Amino acid sequence: LGTLNVEDAADILEEMEPDEAADLLSELTVEQVEDLLQAMDAEDAADVAELLRYDEDTAGGLMSNDFIALVPATTVGEALAQIRREDLPEFIYYIYLVDADESLTGVVSLRTLLISADDTPLANLVGDPALLITAQIDEAANDVAEQMVRYNLLAMPVIEDGKLVGIIHAHDALERLLPDEAQRDMFGTNR
Repeated sequence: LGTLNVEDAADILEEMEPDEAADLLSELTVEQVEDLLQAMDAEDAADVAELLRYDEDTAGGLMSNDFIALVPATTVGEALAQIRREDLPEFIYYIYLVDADESLTGVVSLRTLLISADDTPLANLVGDPALLITAQIDEAANDVAEQMVRYNLLAMPVIEDGKLVGIIHAHDALERLLPDEAQRDMFGTNR
């Protein structure tokens, strides 16, 4: 990245998932990061800059802020229509339900969404909210990764001050737990 001119490097970063771009930028100097963020599209730069705020050894450092969140009253048909219109995240396993304050109220798997009747409100597809497994933004990354493996989660929502701020993908958690690069390569988690 350091050998490219700023505009070309910014174009590459804009094509990456925000969490991957933030990981890459965290290896550069503060001046390089500022130059690249200024050269990026404002919305993409804001997503990446938000992720750079968090320590890499916390849930915030593992998370992506690219996810789909809808209000619980949304019907399955409305949700599917909205998903078709959006620029989808790289990985989409769950639809997150949030209230007006952006507090997480539930999660619906994509599978459940696809097999449910179009007129069903998403709120009707959610299990017991007390059983919802989440991570706090400042929770230790290794602890979060171990929880994800223990409960076989494809993604885990991350909460800050009661609000949904991101999700952690299983492949990012697995990378935390594998001890060296050779093992990450063996399992195909090293990108």
